[in-house]
Amino acid sequence: RQSLLKIILHLSNKITINLRQPEINLRMILYQCLFLFLAYIPLTQPLSLTTATTTLTTATNNKPHVLILPAQFLVPADYASLERTLVVDHGFPSATTTPLTRLDWLKVIPSSPADKFIKGTLDPKQTLKWYYGKIETQLSQILRENPPDTQPDGVTKVALVGHSIGGWVARSFIGGLYSADTAVGSLLKSRKSLRITSLTTLGSPMKTSPSALVDQTRGLLKFIEEEDSCSPA
Repeated sequence: RQSLLKIILHLSNKITINLRQPEINLRMILYQCLFLFLAYIPLTQPLSLTTATTTLTTATNNKPHVLILPAQFLVPADYASLERTLVVDHGFPSATTTPLTRLDWLKVIPSSPADKFIKGTLDPKQTLKWYYGKIETQLSQILRENPPDTQPDGVTKVALVGHSIGGWVARSFIGGLYSADTAVGSLLKSRKSLRITSLTTLGSPMKTSPSALVDQTRGLLKFIEEEDSCSPA
């Protein structure tokens, strides 16, 4: 944590205001705000991490495997208790969390064009591409550990649980805003060997507020809300 604060102070000394390059100023301000936020949240998990899957080896039911999509700046360690509860108390065969790190959220900055950020018209396919990639990584691991030919119906089924922003990221992922060019993307499109069966959200906003002074998602949620493929129906 002290090292992180030293980095922040170093960056703060390097930031200068250049009125001729407002886009650079905006990006640097966003970088600084994110670093300051990271400095004061509890770093209970290493910045570089691997995920573990909570598994009930004796499970013989047809319940799906559970994949949790974290809230902003949360990491797999924050959901260890929920994973155990889902497996031990509710009988799901396994539960795991999308392998995000706290610093992964800095990827939002280069994925958010300044003009679209200011106008509030960010596109999830571009801004959230890195999150979709992490979801696909974990789905690949679930598929490797639970091949379709070992599952009751010959299909590896996955139930998504989204917390806060993870809820509407999951909604957009199910709606097909991820890349279908990947191996996992192709399997999801075909629904033959890998299938998402449900989505449960925890404290996730699903509609933009018309009375809000500022759209904190900068157009991401509005895009998802208006996309037909992402409709809850």
